[in-house]
Amino acid sequence: MAGAEERFLSDVHVLTPFSRTSALDVATTRFKITRSTNPDEANLTKEMKKTLEDEDGDLVPLRKNVIDEDCDIITIEHHLSTTIKDVGLQVWRGTLLLCDYIIHNEDRFEGCTFLELGAGLGLCSIAVGRVAKKVFCTDIGDSVLQKCQVNVTMNSHLFKHGNDVVIVRELDWLKSEMPVGVGDFCWTKKDQDAVKETTVILAADVIYDDFLTDGLIQTILKFFDEAKTGVVLFLAIEKR
Repeated sequence: MAGAEERFLSDVHVLTPFSRTSALDVATTRFKITRSTNPDEANLTKEMKKTLEDEDGDLVPLRKNVIDEDCDIITIEHHLSTTIKDVGLQVWRGTLLLCDYIIHNEDRFEGCTFLELGAGLGLCSIAVGRVAKKVFCTDIGDSVLQKCQVNVTMNSHLFKHGNDVVIVRELDWLKSEMPVGVGDFCWTKKDQDAVKETTVILAADVIYDDFLTDGLIQTILKFFDEAKTGVVLFLAIEKR
């Protein structure tokens, strides 16, 4: 069991260039969006597939090496290390893999309504917000939600269907009801109706605790039951 004050560092921060902000342990990273150069998965040989995996067997997507001056850039403020309760303030590898998939399959997601669970800093919600009709970007904890809102606002110019496409809301998997009211991250009646239009649920690096995982599964099933149409779940998890 990790101590309450023990700090954790995401692998992403070891090799990713970043610029520090005024706070000692806070940084800003800019993610450049380029088009995929990945070969067709069906035509990859066994040996070729091995080159797309790291030493732990995790997928390493191929990316363009050329500089594209016209590409979109997502800017994210994040912490470089946190305690366990604030791990949502870091960028994790599963998030980057899910973003790769979203960006290189944008045509599939055009005009859809999304729900992201455990969104953390909002990177996946921002990536899909570029083409989505609506994105409910959810997590818990004031520090995580506030930082997520900062990132969403900072990147809202990238959203094709309006700068209010991505909505940051509180959602606790261990509570049966959404927080409703007038707070910054509370759900309105309009939100509650709109989230039932969800066709895609996203989650990345959200499984690290058995108790929370049970709550996650129950939350997913709840939204599956309440959705007006079929829902697809995309879940990215780093092997641990």
